[in-house]
Amino acid sequence: RVSLSVDVNCTGRGLSELPPALPLGTKVLVLARNHIKSLAMPAENVGYENLLQLDVQGNEVSSADQVEGTRGLRSLMSLNLGWNQLSSLPPHVLKLLGERSNDSLHLGHNPWLCDCNTVNFAVWLQHNKVRDIENIRCSDLSSSRLAGQAIYTLLKSDLCPQPANWTNGLLDAVNGIMAFLILAILTKLLRDYWRQKRSGKLPKFFGFV
Repeated sequence: RVSLSVDVNCTGRGLSELPPALPLGTKVLVLARNHIKSLAMPAENVGYENLLQLDVQGNEVSSADQVEGTRGLRSLMSLNLGWNQLSSLPPHVLKLLGERSNDSLHLGHNPWLCDCNTVNFAVWLQHNKVRDIENIRCSDLSSSRLAGQAIYTLLKSDLCPQPANWTNGLLDAVNGIMAFLILAILTKLLRDYWRQKRSGKLPKFFGFV
């Protein structure tokens, strides 16, 4: 029995979506430098069942959610999503990509947003093989403090700094002011009490002399 292995190269063909069907036995599909915005599979899904390598670098893909629910994409051993418009990846997609990456996953040169929601992504990068990991960096959409930094090098405290010290300092200041005011009021009341005792006049409790 002959086993077919077909490579399909549609680089720079002006495509805006994945091809509606592939030749029987297609294992490699290259769709680099097109205008593809989504990884949603065509309704027929013909020819995608044996796909092992997908290259969609240099497109306009902004979400990888479709990787999870599509049979053809779930079998991938190599996926190139570099130079697209990805700004984040949800945990369920990270889990699936981690199972399939096999050191053949490319995610670099995307406009990654770095904030508290990026913590899981940073941890995932530290524990999974991504070929172009040095090129997965915080975009200019992130804070100027993080822009340009490799995400896998960042800690939770970098991505999501907690204002604990500032809050504690503010609370300490408020408590100090309250203590001072209470002490001032008590001092005033005691002073007025002794004045009343000596003069027999009603004290002006709210008038500092």
